[in-house]
Amino acid sequence: MTTTHEISATKHFVERALIDFELDDAFKSRPAPEQAQWLNWIASAPSEKAEEYRVSLLLDALAHEEHLPTSK
Repeated sequence: MTTTHEISATKHFVERALIDFELDDAFKSRPAPEQAQWLNWIASAPSEKAEEYRVSLLLDALAHEEHLPTSK
């Protein structure tokens, strides 16, 4: 199970990446449940490398204006 601390740390990491790639508005425009689902999915990654990969998938989807899947 993903802890609140892990989700908080992931949220900060994702927010920094979104700002760096100028995709924060694109993410914020998504429904709150979808944002939370992505953050939970990223936070539950089994390793730091997997977490970075999941963030890259999120950034790619936002950059290409693709629909973000609601089930991960």
